[in-house]
Amino acid sequence: MSLESIAARIREDAANEAAGLVEAADSERRSALDEARRRLEEEFARDLDRVARNASELEARLRFHAAREADRMVETEKRALLDRAITNAVERLAGLPDAEYGELVTSILSACTMEGDIDVAISEDDADRITPALLRKASGNGRNFRLIPERHGGRGGVIMSSGVSFNATFSMLASLERERLVMELAPMLADSGSRG
Repeated sequence: MSLESIAARIREDAANEAAGLVEAADSERRSALDEARRRLEEEFARDLDRVARNASELEARLRFHAAREADRMVETEKRALLDRAITNAVERLAGLPDAEYGELVTSILSACTMEGDIDVAISEDDADRITPALLRKASGNGRNFRLIPERHGGRGGVIMSSGVSFNATFSMLASLERERLVMELAPMLADSGSRG
């Protein structure tokens, strides 16, 4: 074999070996890239799942707090509505025409269980409506109602006292009845809220 053929054979063997090494390196590179891509895709999937769970948990918390806040606002509005209704009822009673107002006060006085001389305090607004004459007319059955100069700060009605005081102002009676009214009106308010 000649020198030229040995050199050609070495070149051929070197080219084949180089091609095999390039192919092996290329295969190794593709394998490494595939492995890196697989790991990145798995990591991305885990991150995406974690983000989705966090977003879902956050959304659930936000929905919960929004629902609680909405319930609180509805309850506050219901209470305000009831308070306005009570205030309006007190104002309507206090604003009755004189004759009807006198009858209402007379019925309050007739329900009094005190005996003897009973002092009656009225509001400044009722000075012309609840008179000594009205009190004399309501007296009887062991009761003598007397108008006193002190005035109460309530709206409408009277405060009676004979050793013990009984506050029968419309504002006090409404305050005492508020819880009963809340219980009676709560189903109606809940029904009206569920229709809206």
